[in-house]
Amino acid sequence: MEFEAIARQYSGMLYRHIHRMVGNREDAQDVLQEVLLLIFRKLHTFRGDASMKTWVFRIASNRAIDFIRQSRRRPTEALDEKLSTKESPLLFAQRRAEIDALGKALDLLPDEQRQVVVLKEINGLTFREIAEILQIPENTAKTRMYTSLKKLREILSRDRKPAFGPQVEDEK
Repeated sequence: MEFEAIARQYSGMLYRHIHRMVGNREDAQDVLQEVLLLIFRKLHTFRGDASMKTWVFRIASNRAIDFIRQSRRRPTEALDEKLSTKESPLLFAQRRAEIDALGKALDLLPDEQRQVVVLKEINGLTFREIAEILQIPENTAKTRMYTSLKKLREILSRDRKPAFGPQVEDEK
């Protein structure tokens, strides 16, 4: 497959994937350009052991993770753009608080767990695709997901405080 065909076929998917991981359009565009350059440079190394889709997603995921590590951006910042300004101010504020809480909770996960959550829940990939992208067994991807969701539930339930109304302290 020629580079131009690969770029045409996968650029949109890769951009959305990278955008969800790095959190904003400008950074996603920069990372996508780096990814496309890497694909162009490494296309001759593609052996066909995995599908082209998982190969390009692996490159994109690794580069996005490198970017996140360097800048410590939160992958959920991209979710902010999905908030509708047509909602009531109260509902908008509540949803924003939930997204912020999720972002903070994701930041507390180890990179390999956060990566599985982003690939599965935000990008909608299968465990088989995640395993190929991360070069881990499929059961390891499932285990990381289970562990990640359990930790996220613990973090979110521990940190849950009412966003509005009176703050009630626990009586001891």
